[in-house]
Amino acid sequence: MPIGSKGARPVLLNGIPALTERADLAERALSVRLKRIDEVGRQPEEVFWQEWEQLKPRMLGALLDALSGAIRNIESVHLERHPRMADFARLMVAASSGLGWEEGEFLEAYESNRSGTAEAVFEGDPVAVALHEFLMVRQGGESWVGTATELLAELNMVVSDQIRSSRFWPTKVNTFGSAVDRASPLLRQKRIQVQKKATGSKRLIYLDVI
Repeated sequence: MPIGSKGARPVLLNGIPALTERADLAERALSVRLKRIDEVGRQPEEVFWQEWEQLKPRMLGALLDALSGAIRNIESVHLERHPRMADFARLMVAASSGLGWEEGEFLEAYESNRSGTAEAVFEGDPVAVALHEFLMVRQGGESWVGTATELLAELNMVVSDQIRSSRFWPTKVNTFGSAVDRASPLLRQKRIQVQKKATGSKRLIYLDVI
């Protein structure tokens, strides 16, 4: 699709706690952690807007430089691997020269941002952490196949009593199955593939190292 033929509005989420707790959102997000403004750097609103009006023309010029570079280069950009938001990544690579970035600099920064966000989400997902520990430690990296009921029983032996009794730990098989689905994208980042397949009267979960 030619650049400029279609636009999409980004969604901005702002908050003190982490807002990308779900893996599917984390994979489609850019996380920006703002530094705290101390008393020396803090400004009255009037001063802030005065400085903004002075800087605005240069900011607009920089954005237009990036856009013109993207239009000029987009057809020659061919990525070896396409991350989530592949069109965004390709566009930003095309715009890199207009932004003064070196070749490969954007993709390196983008991958670092995505990895950092995914790791934070992984650490906050008890089911993902338990599945990783189960397969890589207890199973020694060997594949595992079984039902959701069997897998939940296995994980209940892996996690601590504190985790097992918390409200974040699924106690019913149906809620556990949904938790496994949510954990799957996080586990792919750890080179673990989770698949569900129906075999006869059973629905089986397959865990494999990839």
